[in-house]
Amino acid sequence: LCCLSLIATIVTAQDERGQFSPLLANGYVNINVGYITYPFGSNLLADGFTVESIEAPPPAVRVTLGHQFNKYLSAQISVLRPVNWVRYNNVNGDKGKHAVWMNIAGFSLKPHLPINNWLSIYGECGLGVVSRHGFKSLGELVVKDANYPQILLGAGTQFHIGDNWQLMLNATYSPKTDKFKQPYTAFFSGGFAYYLRKLSDEKAKENDDTPYIFPKQNLEIGRASCRER
Repeated sequence: LCCLSLIATIVTAQDERGQFSPLLANGYVNINVGYITYPFGSNLLADGFTVESIEAPPPAVRVTLGHQFNKYLSAQISVLRPVNWVRYNNVNGDKGKHAVWMNIAGFSLKPHLPINNWLSIYGECGLGVVSRHGFKSLGELVVKDANYPQILLGAGTQFHIGDNWQLMLNATYSPKTDKFKQPYTAFFSGGFAYYLRKLSDEKAKENDDTPYIFPKQNLEIGRASCRER
């Protein structure tokens, strides 16, 4: 509700709707694909349970939405998750494959250091919210669910391809948490970012002379559901 109020206030305050709003201008979307490592082990299991093998497929993806305030600082939100979940196989001889779902939502600041016109390096520091969904076997709880805040760190290099596109190499890290028996998470990836830049005066004027404009208000409604398999 706070975000919707902020967006409505900013967008309504402007008269020229052929131009990006201040909230959209210099916003970006970033997609990274790479290798995730998190040493899940048998210590996650409740007392009295054993596991024959654990699979932790390494492919993972991170999707980020952000806003660049200036050439030195950005703020962003993100979601990091593996392509396939960790699986615990044959728990106490049940012959089953049990998935442990896990993702990390991030809220972070991203300071930049420009090296030249086409290269910059950056760091990342913020809050990560780790969400883990455990499983049961034969009606008994084996791995508990967990949802908790944790520090989120990162660093990387950005290669500027024009004004709107950037290629990236980066690493993201979240420390282990003994309280929830959650291992550390490290993600090494490459990807791209697309930036919305303020339109030129000529382009904005051209947009003003067409029937297509940015709406003053926008309402979206969605629904999501999941089920345990």
